[in-house]
Amino acid sequence: MANPSSNTPTDGTSPAGANAAQPSPPAAAAPDPVAPVVHKPGDPEVEATFVFVDAVKHGIKGLTVKIEGGGKSETATTGVDGTAVTWTDAKRGQPIKIYVKKKSGDFDLKGTVTPKLDVNNYTIQSPEYHLEAITKLDAEEQLETDLHIPTVKDGEVMTVERLTGELAPFIASKQMVSEIGKVLKDTPTKKKTVTEDPKTHKKKTKIEIEHHYKAVETGKPRTVAMYVLGSRLNYPKSLDVSDAMYKWMQNELNQTLISMKVIKAGDPGIEIAAIKAVTTQEAGGSGFVINGLPKILFERHIFYDLTAPPAPAKGKKPQPHPYAKFPDICNPDQGGYDNGLGKEVFGEVEFEKKLSYEDRHELFQYERFVKAALLDKDAAIRACSWGAFQVIAKPYAEFGYSSPSEIANTCMESIDGHCRLFIAFLKSKDKKSAIASLYNKNWEDFTTKYNGGGWRTTNPDYASNMKRNYENFK
Repeated sequence: MANPSSNTPTDGTSPAGANAAQPSPPAAAAPDPVAPVVHKPGDPEVEATFVFVDAVKHGIKGLTVKIEGGGKSETATTGVDGTAVTWTDAKRGQPIKIYVKKKSGDFDLKGTVTPKLDVNNYTIQSPEYHLEAITKLDAEEQLETDLHIPTVKDGEVMTVERLTGELAPFIASKQMVSEIGKVLKDTPTKKKTVTEDPKTHKKKTKIEIEHHYKAVETGKPRTVAMYVLGSRLNYPKSLDVSDAMYKWMQNELNQTLISMKVIKAGDPGIEIAAIKAVTTQEAGGSGFVINGLPKILFERHIFYDLTAPPAPAKGKKPQPHPYAKFPDICNPDQGGYDNGLGKEVFGEVEFEKKLSYEDRHELFQYERFVKAALLDKDAAIRACSWGAFQVIAKPYAEFGYSSPSEIANTCMESIDGHCRLFIAFLKSKDKKSAIASLYNKNWEDFTTKYNGGGWRTTNPDYASNMKRNYENFK
């Protein structure tokens, strides 16, 4: 930047008397340097410099910006020190707009300034520019590079292998990560979707908040607790059951009823309202939790049974259970579903406060599930009820699945996988009679066949809720 207060000799002469007796041969004439522009008080044109820095005042190199105002527009790329451009002919008192080029190629207006002094220096500060301009990485990639933890890219479909593998340490417990001069900054984004009820035509707006974390320089050593369960971990290909999928499920169940000779071809069969009543009761009509993972319910007593040592031979002492020291996830008694109101399960009170009771309950299932998977992955998957219809994966082979992981990954991929699992579950040998109960709208009988006889104790309102849900949808 020109300094109007400094002047240096411009005639190329040496101090008087130096080598005066033997003058040097004349040198070729040098071009006249450009004299600095000196603005006088009251001049209509003034000087304005625009510098872009990050949170700790480091210059942002390589940022494409546009400066526009006073009948002038200039696009520039910031240098090492973050300087974009210096105007010596900015118009005093006239607004100048400052734009930054986004990844899409469009320029985003970041602010407007009005130069009033003879020399004006404007510093535009933002940590986000630093991440994008210096590293050329998005927020997730920056986190992965700086803090050395796995992240989920936008649009990525999670697999149970990755969830219970490289991501497990950051879900099953808090991990302390120390980095020089780095700190996490949560940048949540809101996504709004509007759906219309096909029967009532009422529109319902659903807002999902996705959490994304950026590594921002602080200039000081910092240790942070990493716990990624609240961040977006899965991007399913579809979230809501389509009308076409409801009709497919209806047809599959009706064909089964025909083969069972419960109805004849052409008879009305099972109503879609009855199918909707099931998913509404089982999962609130939604198959995924706020971080994109499918809804699950981890059953610690099933995990206990699946991992128990074989019964001892007669007269032999029974072996101790290998995982008895983890009663929260491995216990002969059913329960332990809730994290408890007020408990800091997620490590940060503020994060806990932002979650509804349902969110806390649902996310807590994955903490328990991943802990169990670190002990025995297949048993942990089988100990869960999965998806929009909460199908227990324990007898996976009876549904035609080759492995427990196939069920989990099917549910990770899309809501259609939840629907196919539901149909496979009902068409299995032990559950087929539940289809007839659903057709006859015998809610208590269906509940017993679908969930077992213990529902009268654990969830006595299940059948009446089914009836009410059906009436709301028919």
